[in-house]
Amino acid sequence: THTFPVPRSPAFSIVLQLLLVASAAAGPPSDTLLPKATKGYLSVARANDFDDRWNKTQLGQMFNDDVMKAFVDDFKKQIREDFGAIERKLGLTYDDLKGISDGEMSLSLIERKGKEASLAVTIDVTGREKQADALLAAIENRFAARKGTKSTAKAGDATLQVFDIPAQGDAKKQQTVYFIKDKLLVGIDDRTAAQAIVKPFARDAPHNIKSLKAYQGARAASQRAA
Repeated sequence: THTFPVPRSPAFSIVLQLLLVASAAAGPPSDTLLPKATKGYLSVARANDFDDRWNKTQLGQMFNDDVMKAFVDDFKKQIREDFGAIERKLGLTYDDLKGISDGEMSLSLIERKGKEASLAVTIDVTGREKQADALLAAIENRFAARKGTKSTAKAGDATLQVFDIPAQGDAKKQQTVYFIKDKLLVGIDDRTAAQAIVKPFARDAPHNIKSLKAYQGARAASQRAA
């Protein structure tokens, strides 16, 4: 797992800094698809066995100590609370991610000029196609509960599932898009960005985050530490 700096709560920041580097996933790596406007980036390779790898670290062993239980419970509570924006924008819950992938999973924060940053998720669903369909159905139901409507559109050879959710209370109206291509599930609350992400599947985009020197340095440092 590698990280790219993003200001978040202390709990989320700890998770960003201490995840482990692992081998590439079966689907296209997320850092070849996401644009250089990405300002926050978290990638977990082999997501399904992350818990086992985490528990082998010194921090993981410390967290499993009985004297740390109160702190760990509060830490987990913070992580779930941090998922509030993710659930609002992407319709995803923390529990949705359990068992959904044997490959890479990523979450990114993408800058938009004059607008709130968009959130994007990529999940390698190789061999988990049924779970991916069930996840999309759950997301559709959550958006429908917010009076959201679903339509489909084409972007290249990918079929976009477009969810339009009206403004309610303090929440602004939003448009969230999901698609599956080459065994990779992608979700983002920006249709233009979704269409742009489809394009580099055939080849690396010339201006992806992988091309950024700051990202390359952060990744190299993370790999050395691991």
